[in-house]
Amino acid sequence: MSELSDAIETSKGILSVPVPVGKFLLINNLFWLHGRDRFTPHPDLRRELMRQRGYFAYATHHYQTHQ
Repeated sequence: MSELSDAIETSKGILSVPVPVGKFLLINNLFWLHGRDRFTPHPDLRRELMRQRGYFAYATHHYQTHQ
């Protein structure tokens, strides 16, 4: 696991997206492996962690090809 983590962190394929203070970025976990930098406190903001509970159910399989 350590080797996998090192390989991902040193990959040239990393895309870093700056997010301005007070804004957020929503990522689709079905397509992106993501992480985040260490939280840096800001005097005018507070930190809130939001996590999806459960799963989304679709009437059809949106992510399969040749339908």
